[in-house]
Amino acid sequence: MIKIENLYFMYEQSAPILRNLSLCVPKGSIYGFIGSNGAGKSTAIRCILGLLLPESGSIHVMGLNQPENRQEIIKRTGFLIEGPHFYANLTCYENLKLFKFYYKVDRNRIEVVLKKMGLWEFKDRLYGKCSTGMKQRLGIAKSFLYNPDLLILDEPLNGLDPEWIVETRMILKDLNYNFGTTIFLSSHILSELEKVVTHIGMLKNGQLEFEGPIHHFVKETKTKSMFIVLESIENLSKIDCPPGITLIGQQENCLEFFIEEKSNLNEFLQNLLSSGVNILDIKTSEIGLEDTYLKNNSL
Repeated sequence: MIKIENLYFMYEQSAPILRNLSLCVPKGSIYGFIGSNGAGKSTAIRCILGLLLPESGSIHVMGLNQPENRQEIIKRTGFLIEGPHFYANLTCYENLKLFKFYYKVDRNRIEVVLKKMGLWEFKDRLYGKCSTGMKQRLGIAKSFLYNPDLLILDEPLNGLDPEWIVETRMILKDLNYNFGTTIFLSSHILSELEKVVTHIGMLKNGQLEFEGPIHHFVKETKTKSMFIVLESIENLSKIDCPPGITLIGQQENCLEFFIEEKSNLNEFLQNLLSSGVNILDIKTSEIGLEDTYLKNNSL
């Protein structure tokens, strides 16, 4: 759906933002685009939409060259970048009505998307009088107003309350599963991203550090976090950890370990018991997208 090869971009009198970036977004996927601030995510998105022209490299969207076919690409792409932008003196309904004429969609489609985003009862409210969350929801509503083949969303969860974060997640899954919409999604809320994406692209210093199915990204470390609560640590003079198990934190009598090699876990627990301590509780948790990202991004 999106194919970028050797993309190079820099702003005037600045260091390069994108350094020979290459990525591939499969058709029908929900692609999570992650990276720290300044990594180049927003710049890459602007290049994909033809808002910025790179110095070199190629961009193909839905098989069409960008920027030569920008108008055709835009007509088939829904997007929300850098927050919503509407006329403050028009109502929610009137703002979407402007796009109805450009994209030639039925009038009832406005009602459909406003209801999906919980805004139908506020359709006559002036945009300038809307709350931050309502403005964001209107921006998301506008992005899928015309049933796009491709949806590009940059930080769509900004300003949303927990209820609408969950609701938006379900709407995106529905668009992808029932309508075949390919979704390119950038967000810093990795715990939410993990619940919806099928693929991950991790950008670092303008280059792609990883690209592939999300389960490959998370399983690369094959690790768990383990918490052991001891009755007392008074008699614990030293903790001997076998290879693949590391003590990473301690708070009073609760110890946290990082497990990279589970085959040594039984030996480790037996050694801990033989040291004369009583274990009150053991809890483990799988390392998710957020933990894996932080580990990889700190390298």
